[in-house]
Parts: sequence; C-alpha cells; structure tokens
Amino acid sequence: MGILALYDIKGIQEYIFSSDKLKENLGASLIVEELLQNDLVDSIREEVPGAQCEWEKATCFAMNSSSPPKAEVIYIGGGNAMVAYLDESLYKNVNKALSKKVLGKAEGLIKVVAASILTDYKSFSTDQHELYRVMNREKASHLQSMPLMGISITREGASDGLPAQIIDEREYISRPAYEKRKRAKSDRFSELIEHTKRNRYRFPDEFNDLTERGVENFIAVVHIDGNNMGKKLESLLKDEKSYDNAVSIMRNFALDINSVYQDTMKDLIKKLMEKMQKQNGNETEGKCFLPLRPLVLNGDDVTFVTRGKLGLACAAYFLRALSGKSTADGAALSACAGVAIVKSHFPFYRAYELAEALCQSAKTKGKIIACQTSKDMASWIDYHIVYSGVTTELDQLRTHHYNIPSQPPLKALIYEEAGKPVITQNCYHLLWRPWCISGETENPYQWEHLTDIIKKFREEDECGNDKWPRSKIKGLRNAMISSQENVDVYLKELESRDLILPPFNGGNSQVFIIQDGSIQTPYFDAIDLLDFYDDIE
Repeated sequence: MGILALYDIKGIQEYIFSSDKLKENLGASLIVEELLQNDLVDSIREEVPGAQCEWEKATCFAMNSSSPPKAEVIYIGGGNAMVAYLDESLYKNVNKALSKKVLGKAEGLIKVVAASILTDYKSFSTDQHELYRVMNREKASHLQSMPLMGISITREGASDGLPAQIIDEREYISRPAYEKRKRAKSDRFSELIEHTKRNRYRFPDEFNDLTERGVENFIAVVHIDGNNMGKKLESLLKDEKSYDNAVSIMRNFALDINSVYQDTMKDLIKKLMEKMQKQNGNETEGKCFLPLRPLVLNGDDVTFVTRGKLGLACAAYFLRALSGKSTADGAALSACAGVAIVKSHFPFYRAYELAEALCQSAKTKGKIIACQTSKDMASWIDYHIVYSGVTTELDQLRTHHYNIPSQPPLKALIYEEAGKPVITQNCYHLLWRPWCISGETENPYQWEHLTDIIKKFREEDECGNDKWPRSKIKGLRNAMISSQENVDVYLKELESRDLILPPFNGGNSQVFIIQDGSIQTPYFDAIDLLDFYDDIE
C-alpha cells in the first residue's frame, strides 16, 4: 500500500499582508509561493533519491508503472500540492525536512498542513474524496500558535511589532521581516515585463513610489479570484477512477490556469506601458516606476497594488482580458475582483481584508444573477473608497452610509431553490455596485453603463470648461443622500442651467430607479469615482 498526501498552506494572507512595507509583502508572497514549489520539492529530492519531481513534464502516473519511483509529485498549484509516496516512512521524513525549512524562513508565522491516506492507486475519485475529508479535519484541528514575543526590554521590529533581531537599512526589524526583505531582492515578477522594456520600466518597492507627486496619496489594493474553479476541475474529473487519466487532467488544468493568468497579467502590464509611452513619449531617462506592483500570482489567486486612480481600470481590464480566454479543453474563464482604494499609509492588512470582502461581494451577486438567468457566471467587480479608518464589516458600513433614512429598506437580492433562499446579498439605496465586466449587454449592471456616466460628467464645452461644474455634482450628491424630494428640486434647478443628467442604460435621465417598492441609484457610484477612475484603454 502506498501513501497519497495533500499539502496545504495555512495563514497565507496574514503572513503576506501583515506588514505596511511593500517590499516585505512582496518577499512574503514569494516565500509562500516557494514553500511548495521549491522547498517541498527540495525536501523530496533530499529524502527520496530518484523521486519523480518534474510533474509539469510528466506524461503518465509513474507510481503505477512496472518500476515505480519511491515518490512522485502529482501537481503543485493554487496553494496546495499532491504527492504520492511508496511508504509512510518516506512521507514522514519529507515532512520533517520541510518543517525545518518552513520554520527557518517564517519562524512559525505560517504553517504547512499535511494530510495522507493509504491507497493502492486504483480508484482516484474515491481516494481524492477521502483525502480532502482528512485534510479538512486536519485544518480544523490545527492550532495556530503565536510566535514567541519579547519581554519588556525588547525592542520591537519597525514593521511587524515582533522582537527586533537585525538592523537593516538603519531599521530594527524582526527575523521574519528580514527574510521577507531578503527574498524580495530577487523579484521573479520582473519576468512579467517584456524583456526589451526591462531597461526602462520597473515595479515599485515602496507604496510612495506608486502615488503621484503633488496628489493625495491613494493606492488601490486589488484582489481577483477565479469563478467556480473547483467545479470546473470537478466536472473534468467527474467519476474518474483511473489514476493515469485523473493525474493527467489535474496536471494539465493546473498548468493551463497558471499560464492563462500569467499571460493576462502580462497583457495588463503591457497596456500600462503603452499608456505611459503615450503620456511621456521618450523623454523619460533611466528606469521609471510602473504604477502597479504584483504581489500574488498563484494560479487563479491574484493580488496587486496600483496607483489609486488606476485600480478599477486595471482590475476591469484584467477581468475583460481573462473573459476572452479559455483553458486548453475549451472551458470559458471568468473571475471576480474587489478593489479597496485607501490612503498609502492605511494599515495594509485591513486594506487587503476589505478587497477580499469586496471580491466575495462581487462573487455573490454574480452567482445570484447567473442562477436567475440560467447562464454561466460572468466577471464582476466591487469597490470601496476609504477616506478614514474602517472599523466595521462591509455590510454594516454600507447599511450605515449608503441608505436613505426616509426610504424603506431595499429587499435583498435572493436566489431561491424549493422556496428557500440559497444565496442572499443585501442592497442599498445609493449603491448599484457590484458591476458586471463581461456578460450580456442588456444587463443593467454592465460596467460600460457606469463609465458612460463618468465620461458625461467629465465632458468639456468648446472653451475647455467643465460642462458639469464640480460644485453642481457635489450638490447632486448631497441631495441624493438626503431624500428623493431634494433630488427632484435640485434637478429642476440644474435643468434651468441647461444641465441634463446623463442617461443610464439608454433610458431616461432619472436619478432613482424604483426597485421592489423602494428606490436605488447608479449615479452615486459614478460620482464616487470622478476623482478615482483613470481609464487605461
């Protein structure tokens, strides 16, 4: 009997995004990426000579051959890895070696959880189901221990509050922070920039390098996650019992997803370079910073940071480019994005948590619309602009700030099965978001409807003056916050000045749209973005 093992990483987000130093976030991301791709593979090679580790190039499942290796990597991707061992002693030896490597790099701040089952490599679907069950049990029972903190006379690290052990660039920092900075020096993400352009463009290493000089320092944290990736793989495997077929499918799927998302990120970076070229020409000497920094690019899990005004445009471009691609077997791809626009010195972990919550909000709405229309799930995007500290959950924040007190609350968006709600999302008077990036053009949540309103608000007259003065737009915003009656009065005042509200979705220029006996508006979203949306097309 052999051993089928699954490895998963626990505590990734807190480890990567706990620091407010961009280079530490980058280094932590690269360390996490290498824990399975490099450290696990190195541990297998050290403890199991002759192991089959080149899974990307493998054409069959070697453990079922006439002369099987003592260990074989089945696949690595999406933050987990599957490995087959000839016996349990090899599995335990590899785990000991891997534990030492993980502890040396992260000092207990991140954990690799391993689960295993005995198998004869006959029925993959049965073994996979049992292995995932064991992994879920292991993760639920795994205690997250805190790192050893200092005593009262210990100096704290400048970036993470852990005991300082090293002086780096005149800063007292902890050992984990030092390991992150050391790893960030060799940045693999530079490979995303075209080879011929690397002598001119580079990714920033500090948040301040992302912001525009003389402009209020806002950055955008973008988190993107693929839609229904587990279901796509499950449908490919179905009830596949053959290990040879199942392993081949899993390997090809992991490689396809990684390749498509890497190419999509390259497309986005190329588009940004084209925009900079048009704006600056060839006058820039030496290297200049790109207004974007990738932090995580692991399969369909993507996180990057941009200049504040570019976050939504970059996320929308990424989703649109991704929606036009598919895997090798023809499966269409889509994803959802959350964009948190915050001050550059806002606690970064909080910003990432907000972006993650926004991504989940976009997914929820996308699933409901897909279920209601019986169509494949499209790509959706949600965003939030933080002007000051955020202390509540996203739903609580929106309930408090984006509802009109004089209006009855909106009914939640619900998808029901057999008369029972399966998926639910709250709605708010002043928010139309999340918006749909791909999908049917008649969809009232289509992204282009929002950008069309923004363009109309920004139009200039023959003399180069704004057709819509900012004071009038601000007045409209304040009227929307107060009541529908104030909006009606204010619109008549605007009409007397020949200011006609831009039409929404080709319809009439009405601020509020009646939804389930209450009112809702898409215009508040557009006004919110007037200072935070810079198109890159």
